[in-house]
Amino acid sequence: IETPTVAEVKKRQPVAVSLVIDRSSSMSGDKKIDYAIQAGKLLVRSLRSDDLFSLVAYDSRVETLFPLAEVKNKDEILRILDRIRPQSTTFLSGGLEEGIKQLEKTRGEFPSRVILLSDGQANRGVTTPEGVAEIGAKSRGRGVNVSTVGLGLSFNEDLMQLLAQRGGGQYYY
Repeated sequence: IETPTVAEVKKRQPVAVSLVIDRSSSMSGDKKIDYAIQAGKLLVRSLRSDDLFSLVAYDSRVETLFPLAEVKNKDEILRILDRIRPQSTTFLSGGLEEGIKQLEKTRGEFPSRVILLSDGQANRGVTTPEGVAEIGAKSRGRGVNVSTVGLGLSFNEDLMQLLAQRGGGQYYY
């Protein structure tokens, strides 16, 4: 019996991911914040210890909850995710810019992606779909792609989809 030769499985290159979570008050309805946290946990559990990860949350202010670092202690990141609660207005552009800034620290050494979890209801800073998409387009030019996940039934599909398209990423809802 002759068996086919099995191709050698190569270890994938480490990746750099910046998870940006909308924690504005609009995320309190329809369990949107719960779904965002659940998705964040799934992402963290799927990362390897040599991957780079950052966690940014925003409402009226932007906060880096976990600065870009290797994923050495997943339990710590999961605890941080559990503490996210909806608060005030939506400074989506500020959260997006901070997520991009975290990844620019890699200087292109790793495939880099921002994943934005939001309902897209931006009401502070840059709020138009075109304006937010321009932020994504600029990041793409610097080697950072942006993917978006629209949460809830009334998310701003135009903003979220255009941002992902111009940011070189994927769009989900």
